[in-house]
Amino acid sequence: PKACIHPVYKWGQAVDVRVDVKPLLKLSISDLKASREKGVRAEQLKHQGCSAAVLRAAGYTAGELRNAGYTAGDLRHAGYTASELKAAEFSPKDLKEAGFSSRSLRSAGFSPADLKAAGFSAAELKSAGYPIEALKQAGYSAAELRVAGFSAKDLKSSGFSAQALKAAGFSAGNLKQAGFDAGALKAAGYTAQDLRIAGLSPAALKAAGFSASDLNHAGYTRGDLVRAGFTPSELAAAGLSYSGSAAMCSLERARQAREKGVSLAALKG
Repeated sequence: PKACIHPVYKWGQAVDVRVDVKPLLKLSISDLKASREKGVRAEQLKHQGCSAAVLRAAGYTAGELRNAGYTAGDLRHAGYTASELKAAEFSPKDLKEAGFSSRSLRSAGFSPADLKAAGFSAAELKSAGYPIEALKQAGYSAAELRVAGFSAKDLKSSGFSAQALKAAGFSAGNLKQAGFDAGALKAAGYTAQDLRIAGLSPAALKAAGFSASDLNHAGYTRGDLVRAGFTPSELAAAGLSYSGSAAMCSLERARQAREKGVSLAALKG
C-alpha cells in the first residue's frame, strides 16, 4: 500500500489493527491530500495508523500533527524542521529531547535563554555560534563559560570581573594575560605568591598594596624588594634587616655612592 510506505526509506509503516485498515490500505498520498482538503483531521488519520511521515507528504502541517498527538520526535523523524516545530508551538525542551541540535534551534529563532532553559550547555551554544555576550546575558556563569572553552580574555571583554574569573577557576596568570593588573588581582583575592607565579614584578605588587612581608613570604628575594622600592624600615618589619652599614642602604644612597666612586665591594660591606 503506497500510503503506508515511508516516502524516503520505503519501509512499511505500522498501523493500528484495532481499526479497520482496509480503507486506509487503499488510500494513496493523493487521497490523503484530498481528505485534508475535505477537512479530515490528522487525528483521525493517526487513529487509522498513518505515520507522521505519510501525513507530512499529504500536506499536513506540524501544528496539525501536534494537535493530533504526534510528538516532536515523530515530527523530526518525519522530516519537519526545527522552524516548523517552533511554529507549531513545540518548546525548546521538546526539540532538544527530539534530537535537534543547538544550531538547529538557533536557526529556528530560539534565543540563548530559551536554549539554556531547555538544558543546553554553554559549550553547545558556543558550537551553535552564539557570542559570549549572548551567553552571559542568558545567565551562564563564568565557570560554565570557562568549561565551554572561552578564555579569561573573552570573559573580561564581556564584562566579567576578576572576582568572577577567580571563582570560575582561572589562575592569576590567566587573568594577567587577559589584561588585569596586580591591583585587580589582589582585590579578587589572589595572594602575593599567586602573582609571583603569574610573573608579576615586585614593584607591581608593591603598587597594588602588598607589604614587604607579603612579598617575602611569596618567595621574592631581599634584592627584589629593595629594587621594588621598599624602605629599610619596611624591610626590617618584614624581617629582612641588613648587617652593619648595609642596613641603611637605599636605592638613592646607592646611586649617590656610585656617583662618588664607591665600589660595589664597599657597599656590600
